[in-house]
Amino acid sequence: MHAMELAGEAADRGYGLVVVVGGDGTINEAVNGLIGPDGKGKADLGVICTGTANDFARNIGLPRSLLKNCRLVASARRSEVDVGAVRYVKDGQSRQRFFVNVSGAGFDADLMEEARNTFLPLGPKGPYVGAFLKMVPTYEPREFHLSFQDKQEARRAYTVLVSNGRYAGSILFDPDADLRDGLFEVITLDPSTLLKGLADTYRALLDGHPKIEYRRTSVLKIDSPEPLAVQADGEVLGSLPAEFRVLPKALRVVA
Repeated sequence: MHAMELAGEAADRGYGLVVVVGGDGTINEAVNGLIGPDGKGKADLGVICTGTANDFARNIGLPRSLLKNCRLVASARRSEVDVGAVRYVKDGQSRQRFFVNVSGAGFDADLMEEARNTFLPLGPKGPYVGAFLKMVPTYEPREFHLSFQDKQEARRAYTVLVSNGRYAGSILFDPDADLRDGLFEVITLDPSTLLKGLADTYRALLDGHPKIEYRRTSVLKIDSPEPLAVQADGEVLGSLPAEFRVLPKALRVVA
């Protein structure tokens, strides 16, 4: 969390713009240093994307050209975006983390955890590919309890994603998501088999995603009778139960 410390210190010293050179994990740390006690950014955020997935850069439409990216960061263009806050459990204590892309529990969080201990010589994405191949044959659906503002649901699913942006893992997973609408899109990957579920999801996305169920909400609670990890922006945080809420237009970014 050193990037969190650096970003927070820069904002507190009066810098109006903090620039991250990196990917989603580094951006997540910086955002956690920039959001103040009032739930608003203490400084603006600029991004020069050099990460693996670069989901946030895709979500705010940063140019892929390094030269164009740098010129944009040096410009006066600004846009306000929502930030998600997730409260989870770690070491028996309730903790909070902010996120800008996607959070969730189930397969996605377990995949991040497994990737930490996996090596596959395929470049930066090698650990994730290796972890995916290792987990898919035996991964079972989990029991989730979801509490929305107006109802509660018990779901058996492989994963529950709480999406702020459109991209997750470089994939256009949530085409209708809007970083500025004050709402999450909650996506559940329901059982048949994991591979079939993923194939059906991607096929639905290619066909205009009519078969994917999205629930829009500004707050959500997730719990499970079994211990399940929680991730945010690709970083494993702790475990369920977790509470999610939107901070509308909490951060100004160069975009």
